[in-house]
Amino acid sequence: MGSSWTALQKALKQRYHACMATVQIRNLKDEAYAILRRRAEESGRSLQEYLRIRLEEEAAQPTIEEVLAEARASLSSSVSMEDILAVQREGHGE
Repeated sequence: MGSSWTALQKALKQRYHACMATVQIRNLKDEAYAILRRRAEESGRSLQEYLRIRLEEEAAQPTIEEVLAEARASLSSSVSMEDILAVQREGHGE
């Protein structure tokens, strides 16, 4: 039973880690920890739940670099030089 139990434990552990990522933060200042813990308490959440929600909110917001890259990709794939020149000609009454 020992080896089959160990194999089961290993499989369950791998499955757990495949479903959810884990983040560990080191060297957090005591003051920052106290503030975050207080905010979690005030929101009626555990610190872990509060931080998970905040990190998910942060991840959902694109960075400026991501927005610009998406805009560049969108423009470069949908607007040709001919389109630009046609709009310019229309503006000048040509």
